[in-house]
Amino acid sequence: MPPAVQDSTGHSSSEEEHDTAHSSGEEQHGTAHSSGEEQEQGQNEGHQPIHAMIQMSLCPESSTPPSARDRGYAWVVVVGVFWINTLCAGYIKSFGITYLLLLEHFPDASGAAAGLIIGLLMGTRGLLTPLMGAMAVKIGPRRSILTGTLLVTLGLLLAIPKLSIHYMAATLGGLVGIGICMSETPGMLLVTDYFMEKLSFANGIRASGNPMGGILFSPMVVFLNDQFGLQGTFILLAGIMMHIAIFGMLMRPVELQEQILHRQHVRKTQAGPGCAEKGNMKAAAVTHKPFPKKALDFTLLWNPQYLIYLVMVLFSNLSIPQFLLYLPAYGYSIGLNNYQNSIISSYMSATDCIFRISCGFLVQKLNVKKAYIFTAGLVVGGLACLLVTLCSAMWQLLLVTTLYTIGLAIFWALINTLLTNDFGPESIASSWGFFRMTQGITNFIYPSLLGLMQDLTQSMVVPFLIMGAALFLGAAIFSLQPLVAKMCKRAKE
Repeated sequence: MPPAVQDSTGHSSSEEEHDTAHSSGEEQHGTAHSSGEEQEQGQNEGHQPIHAMIQMSLCPESSTPPSARDRGYAWVVVVGVFWINTLCAGYIKSFGITYLLLLEHFPDASGAAAGLIIGLLMGTRGLLTPLMGAMAVKIGPRRSILTGTLLVTLGLLLAIPKLSIHYMAATLGGLVGIGICMSETPGMLLVTDYFMEKLSFANGIRASGNPMGGILFSPMVVFLNDQFGLQGTFILLAGIMMHIAIFGMLMRPVELQEQILHRQHVRKTQAGPGCAEKGNMKAAAVTHKPFPKKALDFTLLWNPQYLIYLVMVLFSNLSIPQFLLYLPAYGYSIGLNNYQNSIISSYMSATDCIFRISCGFLVQKLNVKKAYIFTAGLVVGGLACLLVTLCSAMWQLLLVTTLYTIGLAIFWALINTLLTNDFGPESIASSWGFFRMTQGITNFIYPSLLGLMQDLTQSMVVPFLIMGAALFLGAAIFSLQPLVAKMCKRAKE
């Protein structure tokens, strides 16, 4: 046994010595080869200037300028748009209170004539949206917002004499409506420019400014009227609305923000004499350019998928802006006073603000089908309109408005995102503009129509029944949207 072990051990030792010798030879050969390469590299580097070697170490090859989207100044824009919407929508949402105050000063005005004020206010605000969107693309968002602020202020100041109900319709309705349209449209376009991945959440924040205006303005209008009268209220509202211009100055175009980030990046990469040119070339190659916007895209009007949106809004618009405007009149019909009506309006606005932000956040996180959620929101809103007719106390109206607010929040939190996803960010000025234009056309007609129904029936029950039925029809039409989209896709293939 021991000799055998010795033979085996000796044989193994000889193999290890052979392998070791072979490995040493390879290492020596590899070392010699590496040394030759290092010497050759050293010689090549010896021919390079010292400052070139420093540039290579200081100029970051992989550094790229950050995008302006979904970060940084994009959130400043969202905050600015939020407050612009708060001021613009605050005037709109509190107009139900203003409407009742005007009827006190013009007791002989019919419901249809008084409805003309609401019709001009809501109609011009929506009807001119395509034109204002194209203007914002052409002259820039800041100039558009400044011009709109001047028109809003002028309309409120010209309304001070209170000459007639038709004069009030032209000033408080038409002139202010045009100014509001010019002020709020650019902000919506900028949010689409600045956001991609977080567009649903950003739109939820943007849209939540509308109910926030209702929270602040409804009790404020009642307080101002009690303290200073209707004329003093117009003067103070004019001063408040001028703050739109301040937030409008924050509406920096995304192209300008990209240029600022580009320059900042170039300055950071200027570590040596040759880095400036190198940084410029690198940044220019990766600069995140915004989508080229189309001022007016009339091809959408021949798109069956887009026509579904327009037909849907023809029906749903019988309720969505009219509900809040006519709710104080219904409350007055069951014995509520102005203060109680303002509480209901503020409560509805507060819940609407919370639901809009929550809806945008949850839809983005859960990645659910937006079209299905949108349809469900219309159904919930229609049910709430029908339940209003059964209410006879303030607490009942509060419960019903909570239900309606859920549907309303879903509508406004998702509509802009749906239009962007279906028709592209480059056409948002037109897709949103024609959508709002359709709303504007109906807003010229529907308030007077609902006012006429109120005059004929001497009750607010029938107008709310019409609102509920219209939302159900709108939901039924929009439920066809996925089917129409598939048909259009097959036709293109």
